[in-house]
Amino acid sequence: MKTMVEIAHSFLSPALHRQAVCVDATFGQGKDTDWFVKRKVGKVYAFDIQEHLIERRKDDFQSHVRLIADSHASMGRYVKEDVDAMIFNFG
Repeated sequence: MKTMVEIAHSFLSPALHRQAVCVDATFGQGKDTDWFVKRKVGKVYAFDIQEHLIERRKDDFQSHVRLIADSHASMGRYVKEDVDAMIFNFG
């Protein structure tokens, strides 16, 4: 049986391409951000209100991943382009 995360990833997969803009609205440990990166998308915005989680992983990603220590409720301040895929994974 597939997990809910696997089902969500399956649902999002068709929207992913080399120029895709993606949002991980709840960064946490960065698993969904990692998943987007492995699919070679164009850009990832990742949000978390816990700054220490962002700090811990900030050196793990290239420039096309933007880690943002702020609430996903504020994403309109950061994301100014159309989004192809977004995930909210509350663990």
